[in-house]
Amino acid sequence: MRKVYKILTMVALCMMATMGVMAQVTGYAITSNANSKNCYAFSFDVSDPSKVVETIWTDTVSSEAAVIATLADSIYYAYMDEGTGGYDFCSINFTTGKKTVLSSASLGSGETWYDICYDATTASLYGLRKMDTYVDGELSTSSYQICTIDASTGRWTEYATLPSEIVNQSSASYYLGPICSDGNGGIYVMGANKWFKGTGMAPFWSSYINIYRLDLTTKETSILFESNEATVVNVSYSNIVGAGVKCSMEMHEGKLYIIGNNNFLTMDVTTGTVTKNAKTFKGEPVGLCFAMSTADGTPAPQEPEPLPVDTRLVKVVETYGDH
Repeated sequence: MRKVYKILTMVALCMMATMGVMAQVTGYAITSNANSKNCYAFSFDVSDPSKVVETIWTDTVSSEAAVIATLADSIYYAYMDEGTGGYDFCSINFTTGKKTVLSSASLGSGETWYDICYDATTASLYGLRKMDTYVDGELSTSSYQICTIDASTGRWTEYATLPSEIVNQSSASYYLGPICSDGNGGIYVMGANKWFKGTGMAPFWSSYINIYRLDLTTKETSILFESNEATVVNVSYSNIVGAGVKCSMEMHEGKLYIIGNNNFLTMDVTTGTVTKNAKTFKGEPVGLCFAMSTADGTPAPQEPEPLPVDTRLVKVVETYGDH
């Protein structure tokens, strides 16, 4: 009877798929409550994010804010803002509710972090950052880099620099990010287009979405989808991100999902077509993913204590022959 039941179940599933009745896809993200300052992770129905949001983990102790996060296989990594200029690089296990502080991290001079992601083809964490250099207190140069991230220390190391024609106005820095793996050896970077309006007129940044792709093997950047006046998408970049608002995106089953600024969107990266579902998430959600984290990260090894310096005075008596 049990074998017959299994066969009937498989037949029913096939019929449901044929009829367009598919299993629910669950999304996960992490955010900070604007009132209590407690950080928490939640799950939601991707097909209808307006449905009940289930809280799956809450930090009621540290009162740290989630800045950027991503799922790497079964480990969920997050940078948590201490509120004092430093960050805790953590792993969060959704199934046990355990947060493990792996290391302390801090921004370098002129450094800004935008987002992090995990690429399964290289089994590596990557991050997008902006590096500014100053001369006599004035901004001299800006560059946008894809970096590798050490999974035990949270330390960033430059891997590739995005070409200047994509990010050649430092004043429009909020037009870069978020990022995600494309699942095929590349990193997607969200940005906006730069338009020219008439001869002699200064260029300006549009408010429409572009998607760039960095090939992790060749380190070359290409434009996967570019907005222009003829092919604008039906939602603007500022509606998704907004100046200074955190956001996150992730590829799942061939679709690009984006969460941010009280919106949840699905985007076709070839045509730029966007399906928008409004949802008032609490705080600013980051670290969008489509699986539960079930493991803990490995803390960075402790630095060895320096050997003590012997400060005792030593008296030296010199003798010259026998007297």
